[in-house]
Amino acid sequence: MTKRLKMKKLEETNINSVLVVVLLILQIALTSVQIIKLNQYIALTLGPTKASLENQDIEFVEAIPISDDPYIGNNNDPVVTIVGFLDFSCQHCKSAYQAIMPLVYEHRDSIQFVLKDFPVKTPDIETSLLKITNCLPSQYIYWEFVDYIFSSDAPITDLNLISRVENLNIDHSMFNECVSNGNYITEVEQDISEGKKVGVIGTPTFYVNGYRINNWNSVPSIINMLLEINQSN
Repeated sequence: MTKRLKMKKLEETNINSVLVVVLLILQIALTSVQIIKLNQYIALTLGPTKASLENQDIEFVEAIPISDDPYIGNNNDPVVTIVGFLDFSCQHCKSAYQAIMPLVYEHRDSIQFVLKDFPVKTPDIETSLLKITNCLPSQYIYWEFVDYIFSSDAPITDLNLISRVENLNIDHSMFNECVSNGNYITEVEQDISEGKKVGVIGTPTFYVNGYRINNWNSVPSIINMLLEINQSN
């Protein structure tokens, strides 16, 4: 890729990030009809860039249920709400998680991060991961386990998981009952259904304050800009 092409790609990425932030701010003041018209205007103005709605890189959805999902951060009045549909076996999900979560942990007073399961493929190890994470009894242990999954450099095996679960300070009889009875299946199926309703077709897919951001690389810069704007108000 030539230097000129790299600069052009960088400029388009910056335009996209600023554009999304503007839309997120205007969301408060605009009706859904006005938002659609604004998006159409942006698509026509910028043409075939990443911001074009024809490429479905920016889209507003009315609401995603998150009341019964695991979250980190501010659950009462967050400045930024991020809903991530992730697949534990997805390498891009791992990269996105590693890029976004340091910001979430640093600004947890202002950010709410919600994780929803969206297994695109279900190899044996993915099934094991879904069983374990959805049967863990507390948020703290859940996020500790998710951090382990997405930060591990070595391949995760069933033996790794069994050993890690055995060392957890939990009620193992209740945990084993949840796993054996398949109690986790309803939760996973609900996440998948909710994802499909709002247009999720692959992972990772993130929604920031209601806007779907298909290019996860833009999410950290969007978070930073939203936090800066909030601080200046």
